[in-house]
Amino acid sequence: MSPRGRPKKIAPETPVIAQPAKEETKPEFIEITVKIKGIDEEGNHTMIPYTGKGESVQEALNNLQFPNVHCGPIVTVTRGTRKEVVRISPYKARKILNEKNVDIFKTAFGEW
Repeated sequence: MSPRGRPKKIAPETPVIAQPAKEETKPEFIEITVKIKGIDEEGNHTMIPYTGKGESVQEALNNLQFPNVHCGPIVTVTRGTRKEVVRISPYKARKILNEKNVDIFKTAFGEW
C-alpha cells in the first residue's frame, strides 16, 4: 500500500505474440508489351504485339524484340497487380525499345 492508503495500480502483463515466419516469395516479373498497327497477309489492319519479360526493366527490355519502325506504339507495363498503359511518341519509342534506355523508360513510366 502507498502511504495514503490506496492500493498501487499494477500494469497487466501484455502477452507476447509470436511473429509468423515470413514465406519466401518469388520475385514478380515485369512484362512489357508493345502494340503497333500493322497489316496482315489478307490486308486487314491489326495490332501486332511484341512482349518481353524479366526480373528488372533492363532484362525485360533486352528480351523484347521490337522492329526499328517509326511509329507511336501503345506500351503496357505489368508487374503483379500493377498495370500501366501509355502511348509513347516515336522518338521515345526508339530510345526505349531499340536503344534499351532505362532512364528514359523511367521518365515515361516511373519507377518499377
